[in-house]
Amino acid sequence: MTELLPIFPLSQMPLPGVRLPLRIFEQRYLSMISRQLRAGAGFVVAQIYEGAEVGQASFFPLAVEVAIVDWDPLPDGLLGLTIEGRQVVRIHAHQSEPDGLVQGQCERLGEQRSEEPLDDWDGLLDVLSQLKSHPSVASLALPEVTDANALGWQLLQLLPLEASARQKALPLSPADRLVWLSTVIDSLSSE
Repeated sequence: MTELLPIFPLSQMPLPGVRLPLRIFEQRYLSMISRQLRAGAGFVVAQIYEGAEVGQASFFPLAVEVAIVDWDPLPDGLLGLTIEGRQVVRIHAHQSEPDGLVQGQCERLGEQRSEEPLDDWDGLLDVLSQLKSHPSVASLALPEVTDANALGWQLLQLLPLEASARQKALPLSPADRLVWLSTVIDSLSSE
């Protein structure tokens, strides 16, 4: 089943459980945020593969529905917004409104829960710990990893991967995502 949701194309997309700060200045997005806050609803962030954040852009069909967790008017007149990834969605069709806002028919992809013990993934936990020690990653305030889902999403967010590679991992089960990430990390470390 699909639902019509507003789409915000960005060069960076927060994955489920990961927060991302934004600075909103375009009128179409200010209006969208206002509507979504009044409705207590989120929106979809789609990663751009061609074009730019300002103007027209082409984006991948797998995206992430986000919640607005905080907002604040900034001293420079822009709107500061913190969003958190909630759920992967597939965009089946989209259209631009007269103001340039994109609306899309989105299908929420159900997240499979993983019962695998984290102890099975000690190597990946070590890689994540090293990534989290970087000062710029600390600003993301990533939550503690308590299951395989969180481990996979956080690694996928932080590793230096092409957007097209991330797209391959979005629909995978938590266990398959971790196996895929293990392979990717091995190939990155051998370069």
